[in-house]
Amino acid sequence: MKRKIFFLLFLIFPLLLTACTNPQGGIGPSWDVTARIPLLKGNEENKLTVYDLFGENFNPEGAITVTLADGDITLFDLGTKMSTISITDNEIKIPIVQQLPEFNPELSEFAKINFGISFSNLILGKNQIPFEISGENVDIDSISFSIFVDGFSRHKYVVSVGTDGSGLLELDNYVNYSSDNVFIAAEYPNIDENSETELILKFPEKLYIESITCDVNEYLGDNEIDTKIDFEIELNIDEKTMEKVDFNADLVINLQTLDGMEIDLENLTFTIMGNKTDVFVAELRDLDDTGTRKTIEFKDGKDILDIILDPEIKGLKVSGDYIISGEEVTITYDSKVGIESVEVQIPFDIAVEDDLVFTTNVVKLEPVDEDIRELLKHDLEGAFVVEGLHNKFGMSLIMELYIASIPGNRTDEELEEILYKSENMIKRASIQKMKEYNVPYTVKVDAEELDIFFEDNLYAGIKFIVPANEEGERYKITGEDELTFDRMYISITGKINK
Repeated sequence: MKRKIFFLLFLIFPLLLTACTNPQGGIGPSWDVTARIPLLKGNEENKLTVYDLFGENFNPEGAITVTLADGDITLFDLGTKMSTISITDNEIKIPIVQQLPEFNPELSEFAKINFGISFSNLILGKNQIPFEISGENVDIDSISFSIFVDGFSRHKYVVSVGTDGSGLLELDNYVNYSSDNVFIAAEYPNIDENSETELILKFPEKLYIESITCDVNEYLGDNEIDTKIDFEIELNIDEKTMEKVDFNADLVINLQTLDGMEIDLENLTFTIMGNKTDVFVAELRDLDDTGTRKTIEFKDGKDILDIILDPEIKGLKVSGDYIISGEEVTITYDSKVGIESVEVQIPFDIAVEDDLVFTTNVVKLEPVDEDIRELLKHDLEGAFVVEGLHNKFGMSLIMELYIASIPGNRTDEELEEILYKSENMIKRASIQKMKEYNVPYTVKVDAEELDIFFEDNLYAGIKFIVPANEEGERYKITGEDELTFDRMYISITGKINK
């Protein structure tokens, strides 16, 4: 309504100037009047980003990253495998004394707990150790056990004794065993020092642990833990962009380790799942000096993208062995190590072999109304205008404007299919790379192309094109790349009073 009032004022104003003539012979002066037809307004949706080019797998830190497998299926559950520690002497006979000292470097009368391996620190979980008291005096209702580590008393357990002389000692995580020099002793204040009463502890073959700090090689070797690698990868990557772009892709394995631990992979092979049965033997090289990121190369020269994009290949079965080492490593019951993830990483140094095309959503336009049509009927000039245009890509882009009259109720899919046809392209423009247009970016529209704007049921859309590279040329992509704008519109200018 405001637009109509504005132009009606222009109709009235020339009547006040009837004494004037213009060069073309009309009464009074003539002047230009411009109408703007809004197309698109820039926002989070109406812009072009690297995510539009390369999808959600885009990693702004330096590559497109497609995770093929993660720790849910790949990690080695070391904590569960090392959740127990062996006891070599299952039955320990210890004397019962009247009183135990806080410190005894000799420990000649106490029994040593012989663990299966050496360690520098151990915290036990809950363990129940049955015991029996026998001898001349078994009338004992409770007894105290003390754990000595390196001669120092660490913790005392007071345990009830049944009428038959039996009981249950529950070792727990109250004690921090700072070395494997561990002894256990028992005291009962009323014991007769001259009696031959003895106590037998019946340890299980293994004790549950919360954590252990030890030479992990020694533990793994003595316990014969299976460190095999065995998991499967499904391949379901979107091929649209990859088919048109020449990528130099890396197959990367990220390793998860513990302080003081080194992990390596041995005999790593990838077996194809699907209609083919090829087996690829992998060679590893470090991607950085941490030793935890390794790139995989297949010995026969097969490229990972050839495998991923092969429709006959449905997945990969990965097998091999972990080589784990470390002299002073702390493992807890929930420690997981090994392959944290398997990823395809695609650096932003690419060659586009076929044009990459991206389109905006179709928008409906209001046609030019009758009043404006009547006013703008002489010497029409048109322009496609983009305000606040910034192209931060390191490449030139092509922008095409499509407008069509599409009658009837159509779905969004139908509108896109009808609109984005060559006959509906109004204007094609090139946008320079790394260019900020500080003044409105304007492309002239010929007068004969303006007739479409006076029709009904108008729809418009923008197509962005990343053109294919020239031979030998490659695009450099960064995480900051995007094309943004404030608004797009069509400007139609005509003369009044001609």
